[in-house]
Amino acid sequence: MRLGLIDKDGPEHTRLRTAALSASSGGALPAFRQHAGALCAKLVGALPPQRTADLVPTLIGPLVDETIGRFLGLPQQVDAVLRAHADTLVRPMTDEAIRTEITEARRALRRHVRALPQLRPPCAGAAGSRGEARPDEWTDVLLQMYVAGRRSTADFLATLVLGVLAQDRWAEGCRTPLARRRLCDEYLRFDGPIVRGVWRFARTDTVLAKTSIREGDIVIVSLALANRDPTAFSRPTGLDPGRTPNRHLQFGHGAHRCTGVPLVYGLADALLTTLSRQYPDASTTGDDPACRSGRNSIFRGPARVLAALGPRQPV
Repeated sequence: MRLGLIDKDGPEHTRLRTAALSASSGGALPAFRQHAGALCAKLVGALPPQRTADLVPTLIGPLVDETIGRFLGLPQQVDAVLRAHADTLVRPMTDEAIRTEITEARRALRRHVRALPQLRPPCAGAAGSRGEARPDEWTDVLLQMYVAGRRSTADFLATLVLGVLAQDRWAEGCRTPLARRRLCDEYLRFDGPIVRGVWRFARTDTVLAKTSIREGDIVIVSLALANRDPTAFSRPTGLDPGRTPNRHLQFGHGAHRCTGVPLVYGLADALLTTLSRQYPDASTTGDDPACRSGRNSIFRGPARVLAALGPRQPV
């Protein structure tokens, strides 16, 4: 995949970011939250009471899969094409077969970009002008936003639910939007799905944290370590569900702040709200090695979330 939105800086990044924000559902968040809440209620309602269930394939995976395309403004046929390739797209290109699948996914999306008006670069003007992405550029932007957003959101939600349901009387801590938001932010800080940021190249010789960096050197930021910086957080290695302020960097910062922030917060709030109302006695042990293992080297999150659901409460 060529360099896309995540990897660019300066005017090129601003141009692509403007197009991305224009295309996403950022301007229609109330409708998106309503859709996410209704879907979450449907999925939670289908869970078997008084049983143990793996919430990754039954709840978290379907919730993310059926909302991210809507959030990005993708038509259903494109969403289906990307979903078919999404798990492959985050794997390292270790062999020709994987490279071929990734290439085919990009070709399929490019065909839709060219054929469907709603998938063409959203800003008017000559291709490549300020504020508009060229069709091939837009293909890469959509691929990055879909694949990175899908996987990182699913991994975070799995981490959040696995951790929250392991706490005593957890449902009481999910009663208000503010409490749910603080809980979400603390798990983003404490155990976020993205361990490191993208790389950057030093423009000049400089010194960073007493380390000499030469012009042209690659610099990779560790988000996990930054989020446990003792100069920025009290008790940085401890989990504090009510932590405030919480200026974590899991979403990045400034011009590169993640465009999918509303997606993550919206789905996390829907999950905690619905589970706490219907299954307030649900619990996880969190001590299954399979639950702690990450999926790959790019994102990390539990592969399973085994929950003893307990009785379902009437809604």
